[in-house]
Amino acid sequence: MSKIIQFIHPGAERTPFRGENWKPCADHEKGYCGWTPCKKSHTRKFLLCPGQYFDWNTQQVVSAENLRVWCEAEWNTKVLALPSPSEGEPKWEHTFTQLENNCKNKINTDPYIFGETFKYSNCRQKHFSELQNLSPGDMILFGSQKQNRTQKGAWHFMLDTVFVVSDQRFTFNALKPIQCELNITDMFRKTVLARQADDDCSSWRKSCNMKGDCRLYFGASYAKQYNKMYSFAPVKLGLPGTAGYSRMTLDSLSVNGEDNCIAKGQLRGIKYTEVKNIAAYWDALLMECRNKGFYPGVLFSEPQK
Repeated sequence: MSKIIQFIHPGAERTPFRGENWKPCADHEKGYCGWTPCKKSHTRKFLLCPGQYFDWNTQQVVSAENLRVWCEAEWNTKVLALPSPSEGEPKWEHTFTQLENNCKNKINTDPYIFGETFKYSNCRQKHFSELQNLSPGDMILFGSQKQNRTQKGAWHFMLDTVFVVSDQRFTFNALKPIQCELNITDMFRKTVLARQADDDCSSWRKSCNMKGDCRLYFGASYAKQYNKMYSFAPVKLGLPGTAGYSRMTLDSLSVNGEDNCIAKGQLRGIKYTEVKNIAAYWDALLMECRNKGFYPGVLFSEPQK
């Protein structure tokens, strides 16, 4: 049996503050959003970056300089205030900038959707042993819960990342620098692995039982699929305000009468579901993405250090 994990993480939009996280930039239209410090909650950013997406019309992967995606990217970015956002749409658009030299006492990014493959390395693994025992072809649905203000008792799961586990998996100690030679970049080491090993964050990690072994998973990519499945993040094209950039909601996911994989009203944690035909669920996700006006973003360029 294959596994689908609904992974519910904090969904607040990252907002720059006029304090330690706000500095003027040479570009007067943009501000500066600092690297999130340890002990602060993770957030989502509405990020503009180059990448690739699967085009429904041509049935091919297309490169674009202006992909916009809701994701976790805790390092410092430039921000542009967006005019008059509607309910549920982003207030800020983030772009890459030079990485801060002093990244001590800063939070890590997980999942990490940048570069050739998506990666998931540690978050909540010591709370839920299932997360350390995923098999190739299993699927993680990363997203956040939001209550509908106009409909009492109604909740929506806002999907930001579909992670298909590949056959690349490695065990490492989260509080020590990774020692084995892996196909990972310096950016990933600095923004993810080194942040987990940061002494300034160790007391916080111990309080969350983040000690001992963790499992680093590489996501199946469009270029290297697993049983014709690949990882993706829902994206839209065009400018904010013209196409609508509310996050993709996924209120249910069930195939052939099997159990629904999506929990409602749960603000943190995971929902674990075993399914017989995970490819059918992946196909259903892809169709849901298309029906709601999104494209599967399959590659997001990694920022330069």
